[in-house]
Order: sequence, then structure tokens, then C-alpha cells
Amino acid sequence: MSLKRLSGLIPQHLRSAGIAQAVLAARVLEVANGIIDDLFGPGTSESDVRAVALKRGQLQIASNQSTYRQEIHDRASDIQEKVNANLGESLVKGVQVIL
Repeated sequence: MSLKRLSGLIPQHLRSAGIAQAVLAARVLEVANGIIDDLFGPGTSESDVRAVALKRGQLQIASNQSTYRQEIHDRASDIQEKVNANLGESLVKGVQVIL
């Protein structure tokens, strides 16, 4: 019996289980929320501004405050670039600000 690299088995098993896209989206949200924390500071609560979904390449960021929504809108391309750079691939094609 030959040994196989664990790194090669995990993605294969995720794909076969049908959860690879969900795991990838969760990773994008984790990275995006880290960038949002850096952008707005550690005092920002999750109810103020959070990346909530990745749909068809669009990163959706929700905020209940107009000042945060405007800042996200103004920095959308910067957020997109930082997320993609952190992930090492262009998974985010755009940023949408939602309520």
C-alpha cells in the first residue's frame, strides 16, 4: 500500500462530499471579515459591518449603518484585491454592499 499526501486527499474528499464550495466560501468570508476588522478597527461589532455571503463571485458585505456602507462602497476594489491576494487566487469578482 502506498502512502498518499493528506493535502491531496482532503480536497478530493470535500469535492466528493459536495461541500467544497461551502468550505471555500467560508474561507473567503473569514478573510474578508479580517480585512474589514483591519479597515474599521477592533471596536467594530459584527452587527455593524460583516461579510455575509459569496454568491457567483460577488462578496456581499452587510451593514446597518450608512457610514459603513459608504466606506465599503468607496473601498470595494481595495477590499476585493486584498481578499484575493490573501487567498492567492481571484475568487472575488466584485463587492456588493447590502443592508
